[in-house]
Amino acid sequence: MTYQANLNERFRRILSLGATSLLAGLLLAVLGWMLLSLKTAAAAPSSATNNATACFIETTGDNITDYSSADATALQTALDTATANALIKIAGTCAGVQTVNNFTQTVYINVANITLQGGYTTTNWTTPDPEPDIYPTALDAQGQGRVVYIATNSTITLDSLTLTGGEGNLGGGNAYGGAIRLPGGATLNLSNTVLHNNHGERGGVLNTSNGTVNLTNSLLMSNTANYRGGTLYGESSSTFNLTNTLVLSNTAVQGGGLHSSHDTDITLVDSVIAYNNGSGLAGAILNFGDTLIIKNSTIHHNTTSGAGGAIYNTSGGIVQAYNSTFSNNAAGNFGAIYQASSAFTTTLVNTTIADNSATNGVGGIRLNGGVLTMSNTIMANSGSNCSLNGGSVSSGGHNLSMDATCPLTATGDLTDTNPLLDTLADNGGSTLTRALLAGSPAIDAGDNVLCTAVPVNGLDQRGVTRPQNTQCDIGAYEFWRLAIGVVSASELDLTWANAAAGCTYDVYEETMPYFTPITVTYPNQSSGVVYPRLGDAATNYFYVVKAVCGGLATAVSNKVGEFDFAVVPGD
Repeated sequence: MTYQANLNERFRRILSLGATSLLAGLLLAVLGWMLLSLKTAAAAPSSATNNATACFIETTGDNITDYSSADATALQTALDTATANALIKIAGTCAGVQTVNNFTQTVYINVANITLQGGYTTTNWTTPDPEPDIYPTALDAQGQGRVVYIATNSTITLDSLTLTGGEGNLGGGNAYGGAIRLPGGATLNLSNTVLHNNHGERGGVLNTSNGTVNLTNSLLMSNTANYRGGTLYGESSSTFNLTNTLVLSNTAVQGGGLHSSHDTDITLVDSVIAYNNGSGLAGAILNFGDTLIIKNSTIHHNTTSGAGGAIYNTSGGIVQAYNSTFSNNAAGNFGAIYQASSAFTTTLVNTTIADNSATNGVGGIRLNGGVLTMSNTIMANSGSNCSLNGGSVSSGGHNLSMDATCPLTATGDLTDTNPLLDTLADNGGSTLTRALLAGSPAIDAGDNVLCTAVPVNGLDQRGVTRPQNTQCDIGAYEFWRLAIGVVSASELDLTWANAAAGCTYDVYEETMPYFTPITVTYPNQSSGVVYPRLGDAATNYFYVVKAVCGGLATAVSNKVGEFDFAVVPGD
């Protein structure tokens, strides 16, 4: 299994546990286990103190270590002698800080288009794929300065690393960006990277003005900002692109997760923003006059004592959410989205907004100005789903609201209607979702034109094909017409609902979770049960069922598994 798949699996398991508990402490405990298993820089201070060589560098493409040191000086030496476009491989923990040009940080980068890559040991420098899950690599500022200061406006890549212990207040210059300072015009690519326990004034992790940041398959956790942006703070035409990335349990006064201002654009794809806190306002994201695009993502369990548990949209800001879920966010005022009088628009397409709460009773969306455009969207169980104070709602049709506070009168709109949603859970895909229960009025009630158009593209938030029947469903989740379950405790029996008359069923078995069904294990099954299946007691097994109707695969089941055949399946 690749490192990325490993990391995805861990994230999914962690979030599944967190979603079943109202206590953020439980989630933090599980995340703490993950970080411990990644062996981040917790041991770095003692290594440096004992003068044990901890930081190893390879720069020439062979299998020989070129630089080593007890602290981070080996890495800085490698950078000082590097040329543009170099790949610098790192093993171990590079800890402590150095002062360069009046800035204090673990590493100072002033070479164009450099790549720093971890996930190695001193004996596997030539491996084609770094493995940070097995060989964790950390850059640890130990609270003495920033982790990385980038002084070149080129493209810098950080891959398979853990950046921790950054302190912007001790990094020189202003206190912006706890872990990373990125100059204007520069691009930073972060992949397979963990950024945790960093602190800054604006941007607990990173601050940039007119910079571009691309985050892929990464985790930003337990970072803190004294003012705005618990993780990222961007202004002056910056760009943040987050793909398959988790932003968890970060804090700030405003924008516990992310902050954008002055034409900074944020795009979230297949990402999760959860358990963040903005003590003053904007539990998850403060969008200050910019464009925020959310696709196939979930924003949940964020909090603020002020307004906007999930999003605070102001100063001409534009918010667009497609195939996404807002769940269990909480605020003093307006639990899901607060749109200030100076905001421009919020657009929701095939989005589910449910079980958000606010002390003032408006757990859904507050409009003080601007326009809220909704299509194929669910608003449920959030006290008042809509509160209008100067703004307006434009319905594109086929919305469902559990109350009558949202003025929805277009074709296919349903008000005062219970959508019958399940709780936030792992229903497949890369994020948690709110499944539609059997009999939900949202099933087959959506607009196929919207469901098949860009950017929904005929898929739901998890990647399940829309429609599963003749008409797509309202919300982020497309109801599976095929469900798989376990009916035996002594041996594995699988049962499933019929997709339609005359269908056959292919059963797929793998020994890793969240797999893509490719090779059929039990083809052309016609009954609703496969039995018996006795496997190896030390192996876990996972299953998917695919319905084949008229020669075409028309429905794919949920995934079930982690069955040890020495015990009751599912334990």
